[in-house]
Amino acid sequence: MVHSWTHSSRQVRGPCSSLAQWLVVRAEDLDIQYVIFDDQFWSARISPGQWHDYDASDSGNEILRHLDHVHVVVLRGGAG
Repeated sequence: MVHSWTHSSRQVRGPCSSLAQWLVVRAEDLDIQYVIFDDQFWSARISPGQWHDYDASDSGNEILRHLDHVHVVVLRGGAG
């Protein structure tokens, strides 16, 4: 059986959504600045606790819109 791994696939969206929420909850401990997923972004500096609309440079590109993956920006890497 071949699976279709598109942004609308539950196999992708469910785990990605769970991961994005997990990262936001632990953002302070992990020193996370931004989380982007599903046309939305969360920022530690802009209204923390709220998701905002994310405007990709190409609205027709599912990858740039972060529909099939979670993008994370960490301020510092490694344990401190």
